[in-house]
Amino acid sequence: MTDCKIFSYPNNHINSITFHIVCQTGAMDEKDSEQGITHLIEHLCFRKAGEFSQSQIYHFFESKGVNIFGKTGKNYIELSFSCRPDVFDDIAKLLSKMWFELDYSTDDIEIEKKIILNEIAINEPTNAEIILGKVWHNGLLDCNILGRKQTLQNITLKQIVNYKKQMLSAHTSIVLAGNFSEDNLILVQKEFVNKFVATEPSNPKFVEQINKLDKLVVVKDRYSLSDVYYSLHTIIGNSIEKYVAILTLDDLLFRGNAGYIVETMRDKFGYIYEIDSRVEIINGEVGWIIHFSCDKNDVTQAINCLEKLLNSFELSNKYLHYTKAFYCDNLPMLLDKPDVICNCIVNSIVAINKVVTLQEFAEHCQAVDPLLYKQLLEQLLTNKHVHIFGNVSYKTTQRLRKLLLQ
Repeated sequence: MTDCKIFSYPNNHINSITFHIVCQTGAMDEKDSEQGITHLIEHLCFRKAGEFSQSQIYHFFESKGVNIFGKTGKNYIELSFSCRPDVFDDIAKLLSKMWFELDYSTDDIEIEKKIILNEIAINEPTNAEIILGKVWHNGLLDCNILGRKQTLQNITLKQIVNYKKQMLSAHTSIVLAGNFSEDNLILVQKEFVNKFVATEPSNPKFVEQINKLDKLVVVKDRYSLSDVYYSLHTIIGNSIEKYVAILTLDDLLFRGNAGYIVETMRDKFGYIYEIDSRVEIINGEVGWIIHFSCDKNDVTQAINCLEKLLNSFELSNKYLHYTKAFYCDNLPMLLDKPDVICNCIVNSIVAINKVVTLQEFAEHCQAVDPLLYKQLLEQLLTNKHVHIFGNVSYKTTQRLRKLLLQ
């Protein structure tokens, strides 16, 4: 039996179809000597598809009014597109040729290598990415998706073909949402599902890691503003309840006017110029970056406030109602947005190796034990690192160190 599964969500009231194919092979699966090979294969998907050259591939999609996207993640590779129902079959057939293509030439590979080497040369990691790379070194969250110059140059045609063959036998999911027909599903079955080879279930990778880096790192510069990053980390395993709770917790604390921390800090301190968060979940390993900016003279007071809010947060219906309303009450409206449906499902596939649909997310959100939110937040705060970029004095640094380590 094939390992490729289809998750379909029909809606005949809209006039589009969104298609995602996701293979659970990514940068963290690569050997050290092959770093960047998954991303290179993603590029090669657009280089050739049967008798179609790259220019013909792009011309075909443009002539049909379709944008197609490729993405390589730490534990997945994905191609996706949205189109009108009347052109879906033609687009899906071409995408199938792109996905299963193995007949590349050395010239194809060298051209794409040059493109990626240029990406590496101009790539400037954000402060958050630098922090994750330092704090969670060798963890699942620390993967070089682009690869390194040396490893990329040494990758051979044979390695690429063998790696892609393995990729085409890996765990793969197809998510289809929108105004598609039964005939469209039959075509997807024929062009994709029937071409995959069955594989044994994979065991999720978890990395228990206690990082001994300094809990407070100050990077001095001359700016009057200070950029503050909280890096939190925990392992949640393959638990749907914890996955839902982490994402709900992020909504409760930081999303919109109902975000507990955003709302409180902006009410108390007019000098908070930006406060946001980013959650990344890779196979049960959670990395959570909290970021805000403030005047250098206010950094101690602002961090003190954030510490108190994080450590004293108590779940209440006032805040939980916001998330329930979004995921539950708005569900019928979200069904009119195929991208939202597909992205939600894809995120759960790559995060915990399980599919959590919007409906399931809504049901779990209502059913999660309120104590779990507090437990997870406490768990995250036990592995906390704070990075500050700004013109922070030595005296302030010592004061902050005492505050954060108490």
